[in-house]
Amino acid sequence: MSEIETLKQIVVYENEFVTVFDDVVKFPSGKNGTYFRYRWKAPHGVAIVPIHGCDVILIQNYRYAEKSLSIEVPQGFGCFGRTPQEDASRELFEETGLTAQKFEQLLVLGADFKTFVFVAEIDDLAQVSNQNAEVSESISSYRRIPIEKISHLDFGAAGIFDPVTIAALLALRSIRT
Repeated sequence: MSEIETLKQIVVYENEFVTVFDDVVKFPSGKNGTYFRYRWKAPHGVAIVPIHGCDVILIQNYRYAEKSLSIEVPQGFGCFGRTPQEDASRELFEETGLTAQKFEQLLVLGADFKTFVFVAEIDDLAQVSNQNAEVSESISSYRRIPIEKISHLDFGAAGIFDPVTIAALLALRSIRT
């Protein structure tokens, strides 16, 4: 396996959430160049696929970086000293006002920075709300999608562009056929 060798790490930006690098590297061909990368400062990410009956509950969120609305699963950063499931429970409540009766790990995405994806069984949707959302959230509504329709869903036409959401929905559909 040929690897890209890091000759020098150069931090070009940093805040409380992320460090951005523009590293000097040596490619497998022997040529030098630069490579842009970033590293989240959280210990892990979490994503939650809330299920009520035969439907998945998704949020409509404005993603500033994309300058557009995104239909996606609730997700966020983990906290040091907490398990991924504890963080998933917190994120679910913050973004939807819901609590799950049962959490089950669905998959783990990523290598260096892992995102733990859970399925959350929801009994009661009466309390669905974004009133507990962080001030940086821009959640405007909620959508229901029948699980049986996921495999035939035109993700782009449905406003689903987030890769974590797409992977989570397809993984869910593969085990719920």
